Amino acid sequence: MSCRRQAAIPPLDASFFMEVCLKSFDMKVVNMLKTLALLPFCLAFAFHLGAQEVICVDSTHYNPDQACLAIFDPVCGCDHSIPSNSCYAFAYNALSCWTGVCPEVNSGCEVKFEYAIDGDELHLTNQSIIGVGDSITTFIWNNNYEPFSQEENAVFSLPDGETEFKISLQIRTQNGCDAYCTYRITRSIDAVEELAKAAGPDVFPNPASGTLHIRFQEPLEHLSLFSLDGKERLRRPLGKVQEAEVDVARLASGVYVLVLFDGERRYYRKVVLQ
Repeated sequence: MSCRRQAAIPPLDASFFMEVCLKSFDMKVVNMLKTLALLPFCLAFAFHLGAQEVICVDSTHYNPDQACLAIFDPVCGCDHSIPSNSCYAFAYNALSCWTGVCPEVNSGCEVKFEYAIDGDELHLTNQSIIGVGDSITTFIWNNNYEPFSQEENAVFSLPDGETEFKISLQIRTQNGCDAYCTYRITRSIDAVEELAKAAGPDVFPNPASGTLHIRFQEPLEHLSLFSLDGKERLRRPLGKVQEAEVDVARLASGVYVLVLFDGERRYYRKVVLQ
């Protein structure tokens, strides 16, 4: 659904951004965002905290024997088809992403959600877009097309050993608009565990409102602060110091990712600015 170097510092590669954990991060930023920006119905939300891609067609739920009511309530599929209703979209067309927003079906709603990975929990927050004067009446969260929550915000416990999840959100509005979309969310357990082994720098206070203090037993060379849309909001050389103060008073309130570089490796910290 509408649905994105200072020479001594290694470039951020495809494993850099967006999975945020309270203790460690495995992030996948820029290249993934640029790719997603070109996909119709793709994800465009604040907590891009992991690799994700829209799943448009998925034959695993194709079921032409399923009985669908012959009701003309068209939806606009991510493959540019226009099934006569959401049941036909899912069971007959094997679509995993459709909306009420397109030139032919202008009923004004689309799925949009934020997510963050905290340890073994996947935190989901609805950010769906609806028309003026409308309201969402139904939320259905799915993992691999199996419902697990009907709340606006949901927490899903990630099974041990699994690194890929099909997360779907379906909404229906007061004015009858259906919207549904499935995304493949991945996490790199190996990378997260490796990052978690390091005690890493101390960053305080957190939340912060004016000055962020950083302390580490090893000299730090550089820091960057990213907002959760993947944009670098602050960049500063540290000159191989073990303690530093960073003025964050001019930055907007919200959740950020602080990236610290000691010349050999990066350390990631979730930072909340008030």
